[in-house]
This record gives sequence, structure tokens and C-alpha cells, in this order.
Amino acid sequence: MATVTIQRRPRQDGASYNVSFRDPQTGVKKHYKTFRKKAEADLAANELRSLIDLGRIPEVRKGGVRPLTVVDVAASLRTDWERKGKTGELRSATLEAYYIHLDRLIRDRGRVLMCRFQADDVLDYRAELAGSRSNVLANRVLFVLKQLFKKGLAMGAIHQNPTAGIHYLSEKEHCRKRFLQPRELSRLLEAAEKTRAKYYLPALIMLGAEHGASKQECLGLTWGKIDLDSAGPGLIQLHRTKNARDRGDLLMPRTREALLRWREHLRKNGGGQAAELNPDAPVFCRLDGKPLAAFRTAFAQARRIAKISNFRFHDLRHTFCSNLLLSGAGIKDVSELIGHADIKTTNRYSHLTVEHRHGLLKALDRHYRGGADGEGRHVVDMGLKSRKKGLGLST
Repeated sequence: MATVTIQRRPRQDGASYNVSFRDPQTGVKKHYKTFRKKAEADLAANELRSLIDLGRIPEVRKGGVRPLTVVDVAASLRTDWERKGKTGELRSATLEAYYIHLDRLIRDRGRVLMCRFQADDVLDYRAELAGSRSNVLANRVLFVLKQLFKKGLAMGAIHQNPTAGIHYLSEKEHCRKRFLQPRELSRLLEAAEKTRAKYYLPALIMLGAEHGASKQECLGLTWGKIDLDSAGPGLIQLHRTKNARDRGDLLMPRTREALLRWREHLRKNGGGQAAELNPDAPVFCRLDGKPLAAFRTAFAQARRIAKISNFRFHDLRHTFCSNLLLSGAGIKDVSELIGHADIKTTNRYSHLTVEHRHGLLKALDRHYRGGADGEGRHVVDMGLKSRKKGLGLST
């Protein structure tokens, strides 16, 4: 049993109660906390005994001893990430995602003592996120939680990592497969023309649907990466920071038309500040040349006008891949065109190749059935007559 003592000290306005403990490793007596009420001191002493018995000795800090909370360790973890961002060990897009999930963790469990976290608490939190949102989000937060406890071990806030034996949930059934059919895409483009973003939003939509461009690829695109003035269809180069891959494509006709229209609008109304005269200028920007940070509101408005539900801008990448397969491309072709680092990522669309093959077989069936009448029937009849003649039978 841990040695924890409560000492009463008189005060002019009553008394205070100092809770102390003896460090089992060094034998040194340390001050824990001071309370004005005996009941609060008793409760804290019992909690402290439990922590020490579990081998979780609180960290000594100036002004007393205080166990570290999730917020305390998260602040140190964020500093480590920022350092890695400056050295290039972590990309900016990766850092942004880490911060989002860390902030969620702080909102949900920020005041919890690190030493109080048990494996069951982690499992319950994972199940809570998976049930209310998705397995994908639960896994992302679990990853950050694992990093948090590794940091906690290094800081001495905990002596055991409760996340060590906890595995990630399967995401196979939670991969988004929502995509637009050609008619739906046309409806979305018509709706975009009715928004305040009618000059640039169609170009963004076409980059997503015809080139599989992500939001980051679109907003990071500069005029120097697009050739709109060549005699042919033109070229575009996209860079995806998520996997540090570059890919170049011929511009699709509708995408080229939408980009030309947006460039002309900038020339007339932006004084040429954001036009392709400066190859480093962002393609998607405000009229004063300031880069566009987001377009969530404009896209949501177009989606509402088109009456398309459960659809995100990122789903335009799914639209690109899915319609490529349905138009006859193979999985390998799609993987190369979309820029997937691993073809396993593209395999989520393999069910569409089955549908495409089924469509080909149905067409073959219609061909055979149509051939049974008319010319096809004549070929069959001629074959039967030849066979009978060879057998010496009367026709």
C-alpha cells in the first residue's frame, strides 16, 4: 500500500489539508496538493494511493505535483509535430490532418488524466466514434491516440501504454463509393452556373470529374502547370502532396473550356493579376490574386440546386475512376491515371469491372438473339442443310 498522508494546517479563516506521498522509488516525501475541505483531501488521497499502487507516479512540477492530462501531453506532441513539419519529415497536408484529430481528442477527452486511461476506455472511445461517424474516423483518431500515449511514456506520465494491443478497425465496408452518372454530372454543372461561383466552380468540378483532381490538387494548381494555348487539347500537371506524386494529362475538352472561361474572367475583372502571365500564380483565386482557401459553401449550394445528396467534392475522384471503368478502362489504367501509389487502393472499384463485363455479355446475348431472326437464322439453316446432306438425309 502506498504511503499517503494528510496533514492539517491551521489558518486564520479555518484550516487547510496538505496531501503528501512517499515516492516508492526514491523514498523521498513529496507534496501532492492542498485542499480547504477534509472530504476533498480524503478523496484525493485515495485516488493518489490507487495511482501509486498501479505504478503511475505523478510528475513533480513547480508548486507541487500534478498528474498530466491529455491536454498536457497533447501540447508537447504538437510541438514535436511542428518541428517535423519544419524539417520536412511531415508534409503540411499530413500535419493539418493530425491537428484536426488531435483537437477532436482534446475536445472529447482533454481533461482526463493520462494515468487514468485504460484499454477499455480506449476501446469504448473507438466504438463511440465508429458508431456515430465511421470506422475511418475512429482509426484516424486511434492513430493520434497511439502517438499521444507514446509521448506520454517518454514524458513519464504513464508507465504502460493502453493502446499497445488495440488494432485498427476494418475500413473495407466504409470506403465511399458514391459517384455521379453522366446525367447527374451535367445537372451539377448546370447548377454551378446558377451560383455566385459560376465562373470558377465549373472548372473545379470538371477537374475533379475528368481528371480525378482532389481539393488540394485544385487549390495548389498554378497557371504554369497548365498549357491552354497549344494547338492541341493542352496539358495539365497535377501534384498530390498526400503521396508526393506528379501526374500529367491531356486536358479534357470540357475542362479546357471551363479553364479558358475562368482565365478570361480574371483577365477582364482582375486586371490580369492572377492570370497565366505569372506562372506561379494560383489558378483558383480571388479577383485580387489572393489564393482561394476553400469553396465548400459554393459547392454545397450547387449540390442543393442540383438536388444531389450525400455527395462531397472528393467524390468527384470516385466519379472519375468509376466512369473510366464503366467506359472500358482497366484497373491498371485507372490506377495510373488517378495517381494511386498502390493499385490496392484502386481495387475498391473492381466491382464496376464486373458490371462492365456483365454489360458486354448482355450485349453479346442481344447480338445472338437478334441473329436468330433474319440473317442469323439463315446461317443456322444453311448449316443444318449441309450437315443433313453429308449424312445422306433428305432435305
